[in-house]
Amino acid sequence: MKNKKWTLSLLLFLCSIAQIANAETYDSKEIIYHFYKSYFLHLRNTDKTQEPELDFSASFKKLVSYNKELCRSFPDEVCGWGADGDVYLNAQDYDDSLTMENSNFKISKLPKDVIKVSFNLFPTEKSSQYGERVITYKMIHERKNWVVDDIFYDNNNSSRQQIENENKLLINEINNKHKAIPNK
Repeated sequence: MKNKKWTLSLLLFLCSIAQIANAETYDSKEIIYHFYKSYFLHLRNTDKTQEPELDFSASFKKLVSYNKELCRSFPDEVCGWGADGDVYLNAQDYDDSLTMENSNFKISKLPKDVIKVSFNLFPTEKSSQYGERVITYKMIHERKNWVVDDIFYDNNNSSRQQIENENKLLINEINNKHKAIPNK
């Protein structure tokens, strides 16, 4: 019996090492590809699959977290990164039958660890160009893994910059609210 437990423990240990080693062998392009593969599947089966997540850099996580914290002061307003749409689709809506295959999903690796994806949100509406999306991920190597450090929409709008700008506006609004309260 002890021999079986020891063998099972060793097998589990070796499997976990293999998974960790496998995770570290993915390059930045593969990480984004596998994320979208899971994400598109999740969109079709929201009640059956857990929403996949991309790992963000420590500084990007901190920025997003601070943005959420500031938005708590504005509960009745649309506030915060992603509050008015899906950050991975750059949209509020998409075709119910959307898949990676029918969206004409394309991925390419650009210089400086930049990954560009493009796809059509409404593949059943062949005449519409409205659903064409281009999203670019700036990847960095952090904690032995590739992580997202910024997301660009339509080739030029930096999520990081949008969040920083919103944070400045929110801080200004919060400060103005405090100035408007009379001293007693």
